[in-house]
Amino acid sequence: MSKTSLFLLAGIIFLFLVVLAIIFRPSSTTTSYSPVENSGGEVDVKVTPLILQAGERPRVEIEFNTPSAELDFDVSAVSSLTDDSDNADTSSTWEGSPPGGHHREGILTFSSPLKSTSSVNLILRDISGIAARQFSWTI
Repeated sequence: MSKTSLFLLAGIIFLFLVVLAIIFRPSSTTTSYSPVENSGGEVDVKVTPLILQAGERPRVEIEFNTPSAELDFDVSAVSSLTDDSDNADTSSTWEGSPPGGHHREGILTFSSPLKSTSSVNLILRDISGIAARQFSWTI
């Protein structure tokens, strides 16, 4: 076998191994979290975590539903996130439905990356007469 044929065979084997490594690489550690619901004061709230991982900015999807109350609050202003060490993040951005109406939904993203923790609590304050609604997840 000539040197050219050996180099060609080695290149084909190398590409084959790269493809196998890509196909069989370990899956990411992304965890799927269950939504948590809270009802009271004529407003139902459903929160589904999208990102709750150390080193990443926490992101949650929130849905507000009511048959009668006006959902006219600033979601970012009433939200805070704490971890099991009582680190708190009150700075967030809301990308979703504007204030008003009977149905709102969107994504709430906190500004600071999550520290290594075993649990997080999202607190939504003063919504339809409920002082604090708490949503908790174990990481």
